[in-house]
Amino acid sequence: MVALLNDGEARLSGNAALELHEHSGTPSAVADYGKIYTKSDNLLYFQDGAGVEHTIGIVDIDNTNRLTKLSTTSVAFNAVAATTLYTVPTGKIFIPVLAIIRAGADAALTDVTFGKVGALTDWLGTIQLDNLDAAGDQVKVEQTNANPPLKSKTYAAAVVFQIDVTVAQGGATNYVDLFGYLIDE
Repeated sequence: MVALLNDGEARLSGNAALELHEHSGTPSAVADYGKIYTKSDNLLYFQDGAGVEHTIGIVDIDNTNRLTKLSTTSVAFNAVAATTLYTVPTGKIFIPVLAIIRAGADAALTDVTFGKVGALTDWLGTIQLDNLDAAGDQVKVEQTNANPPLKSKTYAAAVVFQIDVTVAQGGATNYVDLFGYLIDE
């Protein structure tokens, strides 16, 4: 049931669902009013009174079958150590695609690897971060195209995926954004 209140607000209550018709694009802004809507990409949007569009949710809430950022993790480049980036959820298989490394300080002499606990090079072997020579720099690391194509890995539920700093010559505060797919087991 939808009730219109005296102060102009609306309330949805009971066993009801709010249905939103898909917009073909971003609607026109109305000053001092926000809008909630969906488009054909199955995402949910909020538009503020200034007309700025914000994504507020996705239909595929567990990120299954969708390339997505799965984690952002602080990683110290000033000590040789492994840091957990992601633990695969129950009932899922993780397919890593790429990582963005953002430097908090010069990390040009730092080397890292990626993989599961016990096999920290099984996704990506030694990566030399030569291009991360100032705070704010970032690099994208991924398996490159090759002929024949490179074999990649998938990781089952409960597997812990990590970055391993093997040569430490950077700052204490850096970030790694991990992107990949989750599929059902």
